[in-house]
Amino acid sequence: MIRALLTAALLAAYAASQTTLVSGPFASAGSHQHKHVVRDPTGTLYALSVSTGPAGDRPLLLLTSTDGGNTWAQVPVSINDPASGLNGSNPTNGCAMAIDGAGTLHLIWGSYYYPSYYSQHYRQYDPNTGSLSTVVSLSGATGATSTSRTSAMAVAVDANDTVWVAAHGTQNWRTRLLMSDQPGAANLSFTDLGPVSVSASAQNVRMAIDNGGLIHCSYYRNVGAGEYFHRIYDPTTGWLNSTRIGNTTPSNDFLGAIAADDLGFVHVLYGEDLGPSSTWNFQYRRWDAFNSWSAPTPVFSATTAQHSGIANYRISTIGCDEASGEVFAVFRNLASGGHLEVVRKDILGSNFTSLVPLTPPSGGQHAYYVPSIRGTLWPPFNRTGTDLDITWRQDPAPGPYQLVFQRVSTSGPAANLSLVSPATVGAATALSLSSPGDPSLAYFCGFSTGNVPGTTLFNGQFVPLNDDWLLQFSMVPNNGVLLNNWGTLDSSGFASVVLNVPNVPSLSGITVYSAFVVEAPGATSWQLGTISPSLAITIQ
Repeated sequence: MIRALLTAALLAAYAASQTTLVSGPFASAGSHQHKHVVRDPTGTLYALSVSTGPAGDRPLLLLTSTDGGNTWAQVPVSINDPASGLNGSNPTNGCAMAIDGAGTLHLIWGSYYYPSYYSQHYRQYDPNTGSLSTVVSLSGATGATSTSRTSAMAVAVDANDTVWVAAHGTQNWRTRLLMSDQPGAANLSFTDLGPVSVSASAQNVRMAIDNGGLIHCSYYRNVGAGEYFHRIYDPTTGWLNSTRIGNTTPSNDFLGAIAADDLGFVHVLYGEDLGPSSTWNFQYRRWDAFNSWSAPTPVFSATTAQHSGIANYRISTIGCDEASGEVFAVFRNLASGGHLEVVRKDILGSNFTSLVPLTPPSGGQHAYYVPSIRGTLWPPFNRTGTDLDITWRQDPAPGPYQLVFQRVSTSGPAANLSLVSPATVGAATALSLSSPGDPSLAYFCGFSTGNVPGTTLFNGQFVPLNDDWLLQFSMVPNNGVLLNNWGTLDSSGFASVVLNVPNVPSLSGITVYSAFVVEAPGATSWQLGTISPSLAITIQ
């Protein structure tokens, strides 16, 4: 089967094929990395987004999937109405969603139009009964007027089913924290706990609730060159001190994301803009109650020329396996062609390693942006776990916009390809293939002269090897240059491939690329399983 698929469609990617949730002139959960996909106790997924109706209106679209995101069906429910942004001159343009322990969905959305119109709303939907609550004006709950500017769009649930909302504030960009008065916001009433930031703005607030019940807020303060901060709300004692977690020297730190695990750690990813002639660095830090914040760990970076003008740099997000503390980041790799990529770091790891590319490379401004990873510590059935349910917005030429979903399985160690010894003209060397999660499965190890733009299959799968003469040559068995590049992994998921470099002096200095794919166990369609990241091999 593996050879049939490769022959018919070349190569396949690591994860399940991508699914378009909604497409049109406006297909998104908004302009930031809002949480808008949840999982219920049965494993059913729900996705909330803003769509475009036939009359140009902006209905909130609720979709559901019972097969892990492979197919989706629309829930026949009308969420926003004419009084809350369905249509008019300031229609809905952002949303977020959480789920509580009873399976009730908590939906928030807003109409945010700079400089003079802002309005935020809340509603809950019970999939068990099909019932909708009335619409609650969150702007009204805080006393915010439509001219008070905000970017607030986050909702989370704690272990007691208390609903927490980052809400529209009475002062420009001063996001406020709301707490439901009853579990599950049963009476649709919230208490205003005040502004998130001690002073100045609190923009793009993200929330994570840890295993001690503390509410962690990360946010941007528009003071000085721009600062990224963290503040905790303790439901027992109230607000705690705020801490700057970005660069302490002048820079612009923002665009963060936050996640909490069940080991007591809180994980943050944020960007550092070091100036118009310098670079962007995206950094990771980890918090715990005993040590506060760890030192920064680099996740990725890009030069000014690479990131300039790219979707306002909203190109990354973070998630974690709540049980193990392993961290995952999704980001647009602008330094390597502009594709979306997933990287991972285990709890003891000192750096991030590549897990899988999600998309073909692209330099387009809005090619891939506002990624989001489903998953929260509470309720337990909505935890990220070892399945990354990822969404992002993209603008494929010639359009329209698309909101895309993809599930990536992270169980087991990542696939890895390494060179045992240098590749030298006229000599043989070996490549070590390792995919511990795929024991005794068939594999193919391919070679290409490049890994950009890579190859995208008819089913949406992608691998970072170009479809060129070298890839076609490497698919020919017993070609005299490659030995054992078709085969079966051993019981531990390992194999060795021999590369006989021809005795041609002009090959010295040339770089080729290699990657391997493994069959998908039990697959009944055009689908492969694991794929390794590509390995650059420079011939000596």
